[in-house]
Amino acid sequence: KQWYQRRVAITAGGEDSYQWLPIKYNCKQTQIIPTNYTMSFVEIPAEVQYKILSFVDPKLIVKEISRLNKQFNECYKSLFLWVELLKDIKDYSFQELLDLLDFKPEVIPKIGYTIYFLHKNNNFLKNPNLDEGIASDAAGEWIKPNKSHWSCNGDWKIERHRGCENFPQIDENPRFNAVTSHMNCERLQDVTPSKACPWILDLYKEGYKLKLSWSVRIARRYDCRSYFEAELHMNGEETLLVRQELDEDCSWKKFEGDYVVTSVKDKVLYKELGCDRQFWAGSYGAKILCPKISYSLTK
Repeated sequence: KQWYQRRVAITAGGEDSYQWLPIKYNCKQTQIIPTNYTMSFVEIPAEVQYKILSFVDPKLIVKEISRLNKQFNECYKSLFLWVELLKDIKDYSFQELLDLLDFKPEVIPKIGYTIYFLHKNNNFLKNPNLDEGIASDAAGEWIKPNKSHWSCNGDWKIERHRGCENFPQIDENPRFNAVTSHMNCERLQDVTPSKACPWILDLYKEGYKLKLSWSVRIARRYDCRSYFEAELHMNGEETLLVRQELDEDCSWKKFEGDYVVTSVKDKVLYKELGCDRQFWAGSYGAKILCPKISYSLTK
């Protein structure tokens, strides 16, 4: 059922005249319904229902509205409603969220918890810059990295952001960035979503899908040509995200993209590789900053 402006014929005095009238056309009954027709809430389009309910106190939705009838219960379990409800409280811890809404974990629908979880964990890559736990005033130009959460090959270092122009202003406000050497340096991390949030498996059965979003910033050393590539190992296949020869300037470049995860049972692995193509001029190559893997639900 939708609203239309239709040109209708009005017969008066034996002659047809035409004018524009606001009317409602009911596709099921194929008849014209006047504009003063009164609709009940359950007849309103679903996306409008979600928007209306997003202004209602979440406690009331959980404790009262969800139990009114089948239609309201379906709204209560909707992806779009919980996106609206949780978008302003995503910075709370799970316990703080429960205290705020005053209900128990088992009362939250799986869709609501998953939306909250994915908002809270907006980067599934842990220790992305290899600087976890390293003091910001650590001495030396090259600092030994913390390789926790990563499976690493090759000689990795971290450095403060120097030697490149146009350093990007980003929310993470990083202190260090990772740097590869003249040899092939690889690092790999498991970012399987169902491992961190088991309810995602149940939501897949209900028709929801996961969208994977990735981004990374890279640059070359001021005195070296460098090479960088990133891959996703997903659903038994390798997907090349970016392959870049860094030989023009020293500015940071951002690469990003989206993919639909077709199966959440398989592992999802993120892999980076970098090296120095011109090691006679310097010992280290590609500089890597704030790689990010995030997930969101889609229908």
